[in-house]
Amino acid sequence: MMRRTFIALIVLSVFCLSNVALAAGGTFNDVPEKHWAYEAINKLSKDGIIDGYGDSMFRGDKPLTRYEFAVLIDKALSRYDQASDADKKLIDKLSSEFAAELNRMEIRVKNLEDKAPKVAFSGMVIERYDYTKNPGQFAVNDPRPELVGIKNKKVLFRHRVDLNMMADVAPNMKFIGSLYAENVAGTHPSNTYASLDVGYLTAANVGMFSEVSAGRMGELLGKGLTLWSPYVDGVRVGFGKEVKVRAAVASVYPLQYYYGDVAYAANKNLDFTYAYLQDKHSETYKTSAVGATYKTDNGLALSGEYGDNNSNSNSKKAFYVSLKYKNVNSEQVGSSAVWIMYKKAEPGFDPYSNAILTSTWNQTLGPAGGRADDIKGFEYGLATTIFPHGVLEVKYNPLKSYDGKTDNTYLVSQLTYTF
Repeated sequence: MMRRTFIALIVLSVFCLSNVALAAGGTFNDVPEKHWAYEAINKLSKDGIIDGYGDSMFRGDKPLTRYEFAVLIDKALSRYDQASDADKKLIDKLSSEFAAELNRMEIRVKNLEDKAPKVAFSGMVIERYDYTKNPGQFAVNDPRPELVGIKNKKVLFRHRVDLNMMADVAPNMKFIGSLYAENVAGTHPSNTYASLDVGYLTAANVGMFSEVSAGRMGELLGKGLTLWSPYVDGVRVGFGKEVKVRAAVASVYPLQYYYGDVAYAANKNLDFTYAYLQDKHSETYKTSAVGATYKTDNGLALSGEYGDNNSNSNSKKAFYVSLKYKNVNSEQVGSSAVWIMYKKAEPGFDPYSNAILTSTWNQTLGPAGGRADDIKGFEYGLATTIFPHGVLEVKYNPLKSYDGKTDNTYLVSQLTYTF
């Protein structure tokens, strides 16, 4: 009997000491019912500055802890600009009385924010006009089988919306994603094409690698003559500082590729690249390309790349040279860029339209909408910022087929708004 009584006393003592410790913390103990703060809170509630607390509305008929008062005061502070002069004085007085509790709340919120993943969103809206003198068919490798073999129109208006996201998921690791939806004007909304363009994890400084990435990634290889695609599905690693090397295994519908590139900056004005692209059996692509860019201090940039596709031991060559003046600053209205490019590619160099030498979608539709196959001729371009974050770009390409017999002239006018 004595033993049971002794144990009960110990338990009761621990319980009482725990309550004393909580009260000493000054956060969870009740505010006395006659405290002036109740009347102040009632006044703010009647004036619409405070509308309740949690799941139960505050009606002034039950005691509140100092923490609950701090929550209500925090709500009042968020509506401070809407308060009358008399209510502002009450809010200031309450803030002073419960300053310690408000400070603890801020620390807790900050700690939660620091632990939560940081997610950044951005995007763009594109309105595009395509004119092609001799439109072709949709490419045979288009993922939408209902479109294969359909003859395109000479003029197409297209609308596109992209939503991009980036999140820190761990130290030195990010998730990068991009969703888009696109529609041709005049078609039913059910014909809108939506897709996950990008969704991958990338980590920096992993052992000997400066980069390890896996998932669906955008890819620009070398200067773009061999591969430019908004999406490839695979794994990519990179290493090196002064000489940067990348290697990857990835799929771009319908082929699997092994590729890589090397980039070296000789100085702030001059850089060189080497790129290699091969499909699994070297039946369509076994391409090497070398490129260079030279930039002057007054805004001129001269770029070029030369490539040779030796798939099936049959050499098919291509190259481009471009001269560009200035780059567009989308935040500065009136900022402009102009360029001229000459491009030439033998038939079979880029049969799946992977290259950056873009054409209109009513002429060809590869995975990237690009083309470095059976073409030669010039491109003339102009881009200018017409309103903040709104860039208008016009590209005119009076192209011919490689043998000069087919007129592949096209014009693109595109307005891009970024946010």
